[in-house]
Amino acid sequence: MIRKMSQRKKYGHIGPRKGENADSTKVIPNWKQRVKAGLLLASSFLFVIYQGSLALSATILLVQFMCYKEILTIGYTINNNPRLPKFRMTVWYFFIVWNYTLIGESLGEQFRTVLHKNLLLSVIFDHSRFKGFCLYFAGIVLFVLSLAGKYDIKRFRLLAIVHVILVVITLPTYLLMKCSLEGMVWAVVPLSSVCLNDIFAYVFGKLMGKTPLILVSPNKTWEGFIGGVVGTIFSTIALSSVLCNFKHFICPTEYNEISEVIGINTNCTPSFPFEPNEYNLVPGLSLKFMPFVLDSFYIALFASFIAPFAGFFASGFKRAFNMKDFSNTIPGHGGIIDRFDCQFLMAIFIYVYMSTFLKTSKFKKLYGRVMNLNDRDQLVFYDLLKSFLEEKHLL
Repeated sequence: MIRKMSQRKKYGHIGPRKGENADSTKVIPNWKQRVKAGLLLASSFLFVIYQGSLALSATILLVQFMCYKEILTIGYTINNNPRLPKFRMTVWYFFIVWNYTLIGESLGEQFRTVLHKNLLLSVIFDHSRFKGFCLYFAGIVLFVLSLAGKYDIKRFRLLAIVHVILVVITLPTYLLMKCSLEGMVWAVVPLSSVCLNDIFAYVFGKLMGKTPLILVSPNKTWEGFIGGVVGTIFSTIALSSVLCNFKHFICPTEYNEISEVIGINTNCTPSFPFEPNEYNLVPGLSLKFMPFVLDSFYIALFASFIAPFAGFFASGFKRAFNMKDFSNTIPGHGGIIDRFDCQFLMAIFIYVYMSTFLKTSKFKKLYGRVMNLNDRDQLVFYDLLKSFLEEKHLL
C-alpha cells in the first residue's frame, strides 16, 4: 500500500482506488498551469533556435537524457526498485556508449576538417563506430560478470528494457540532430508541426468534440482529429513559407576554417528546396514557390495522420501501468516524454524523407565518404569518375 501511494505521488498514477474503475477515473487539469508551462516551453524553444543549430542539438540531447531517465525510473518501479548499484551504473554506461557511437558518426561526416585539426578530438572520434562496438560488448561482458543470484531475472528484464529505450529514444534524437545540421528548418518545422497539431486537435476537440476517436485515448475525438489535420496543414505551410526566407534556418552548420568556428554558414547558396520554382498546377494557372513548401505539406500530413499514433501508443502504455503521466517534470503537462512522444516518430520520418528525396543530402554524404579515403584511394576514385564521365562525353 505504501509503495502504491508513493508511486501515485511521484509518477502521477491514477490506478483504481477503492470503489473506482481505472477507465472511469477523471482528472481535471489546471489549465492555467498548463498555459504557463506551455508559454515557458515555447519561449525556451524560440530562444534555443535563435542561438543556432548547436544549441538546438544540445537541447535535443538534454531531452533525450530526461526521457531516458523517466522510462528507466518506471522500469525500476515495475520491478519493485531492486537494489542493483552496479547495474544502475551499467545502464548509464550503455547510454553513453550509444550516444558516443551515434554522435561520433554524425560529427565524423559533418566536421571532418576540424576533427583532423584537433589531435584530442581526432583521437576521440576517429573510428567511433568500431570503438563504440568494442565498448558496447565490453559492457555486455561486464554485465555477465556482474550476475548474482536472486536478482538475475530482474537484471535481464531491465537490460531488455534499457535496449528498447535506447532504440526508441536515442536513435530518433540522433537522426533529428543530423537533420538540423543540414539546416535548422528541417528540425524546426517538423517539431513545430507536431506541436501545432496537438494545439489544433485540443482546441477543436474542446469546441466541437463529440465522437470518440480511439478507445486507448478516450479524450480524443474525430472532430478534434479532423480539425487538427486542417489546422496543421495550413499553419505548417505558412510557417515554412516564412522560415525559408531566413538563411539562419536554411543554411547548413559548417566549420569556418578562417574564423575556426562551427556555426551556421549564413553566406551559403540556398539549395534546391529553398530556390523559388514555378509550378503549373492546372492549364493556365501557375504558382511560384519554394519546393520546401511542398515538403512541409507532406510533413504536416505525417504530423496529422501518423505521428499522433505515437501519442496513442504512449497513452496505452500509461493505462497499462495505471499511470496518468510518465512523471511530473513539467507542471500541468506531465513528463518530458508526455510532450515529446510524437516527436520521436516525426524525427525518424524526416530523416527517412530527407535521405530518400533530397539529392543534396546524398551528395554531401558521398563527398564525406570520399574525404575519408586516403590519398591513394582518392586518386583512384578520381580516375574512375573521370573515365566514366569521358565515356558519357560529359568531359
